[in-house]
Amino acid sequence: MFDVPDIDAPALEIPLFLSPAACGFPSPAQDYVEQTIDLNQLCIAHPAATYFVRAAGDSMVDH
Repeated sequence: MFDVPDIDAPALEIPLFLSPAACGFPSPAQDYVEQTIDLNQLCIAHPAATYFVRAAGDSMVDH
């Protein structure tokens, strides 16, 4: 019923740009990746107890 995630799976690192992003056309001068981050490490405190679920309904919508 549930797929148990592989906690020891290799990290997928995504580039992190420390410069704030402009809300218009990005500056070509800021094409420098400063470092990468692992979103699993940053966002998931307890990997074995973390799961995703697709929610339905409108209980979270402001009326």
